[in-house]
Amino acid sequence: MALNNLTQRIVSAAILVPAVLAIVWLGGWPFTALALITGILILREWNTITKGRPVDMALGAFVLVITIFLAHMGLDGIAISLLTGFVAGIMLVDLVRKKNSRWMVSGLFYACLPILALIMIRTSQVQALHAILFILVAVWVTDSAAYFAGRAIGGPKLWPSVSPNKTWAGLLGGMAGAGIAGGIFAWTTGNASMVVLILLGAVLALVSQGGDLFESSVKRRFNVKDSGNIIPGHGGIMDRVDGLVAAAVFAAIIGVSRAGFENVAAGILQWQ
Repeated sequence: MALNNLTQRIVSAAILVPAVLAIVWLGGWPFTALALITGILILREWNTITKGRPVDMALGAFVLVITIFLAHMGLDGIAISLLTGFVAGIMLVDLVRKKNSRWMVSGLFYACLPILALIMIRTSQVQALHAILFILVAVWVTDSAAYFAGRAIGGPKLWPSVSPNKTWAGLLGGMAGAGIAGGIFAWTTGNASMVVLILLGAVLALVSQGGDLFESSVKRRFNVKDSGNIIPGHGGIMDRVDGLVAAAVFAAIIGVSRAGFENVAAGILQWQ
C-alpha cells in the first residue's frame, strides 16, 4: 500500500536526519563531501528547472568543487573572490556576445553561497558544531511548526500566487517554533544568550521561509511542481534545503561581520 505524503515525509526524515547529524558531528572531509554532493545536486536540479545547457552544469560543478576545496582549507575570502570573479567573467562574456546567462549565474550563487557558508561555519575555530546545529535545528523546527500551524489554524494565504498552501499562521507558527527552539538550545548548551537565540531563531525562521518562497517562485516561473523526486515526500534536494540555503547565508553574513572569516560560528552565537 502506498504511503501518504505526511508518512513519507516522516519516514524520510527519520532516515536522513540521524545520518546528517552524524556527518555534521564528524566535520572535516565527511562534512565537506556531504556539502559538495548537496551542492552538485542543487546545481543539477536548478539546471533542469531552468532548462540550462549541459555546459552550464559542467562549469557550475567545476566552480563549486574549487570554491568548496578552498573553503575547506580555510581560504574563505579567496573562495568567495573566485566565485565572484567567475560570475563577473560570465556576465562580461555575455555582454560582448549579447547573450543572457542570468539563470546560470543565479544558479551558481544559489548552489555555492550556502555551501560555502556552511563550510565556513563548520570549520570555524570556536563553537563550530554548536553553530551548525543551531542553524539546522532552527530550519527544521521552522518547517515542522509552519506545516502543522498552517494546517491546524489555516487562515489568510501568505503569497497564494507563488505558494498557495502557505499561510500567515504557518509563517508565525514557524517563527514561534524556531524562537522556542533557540531558547531551548541556549539553555541546554549554556554558551549563548537565551534572549538572543530566541530572537535569532525567529529571524532565521523568517529568512528560511523567504528562501522557501524564492524557490517556489523559480519553480512557478518555469511551471515545475517539484525540483526532483530524490527524497520521498519532499521532492528534490532543493525542495528540502530551500530554507537552509537562505538561513545559512544569512547566519554566515552575521558571523563574518561580527567575528571575521576565522570565527564565523562565534560571531553567530556569542553576544554580549
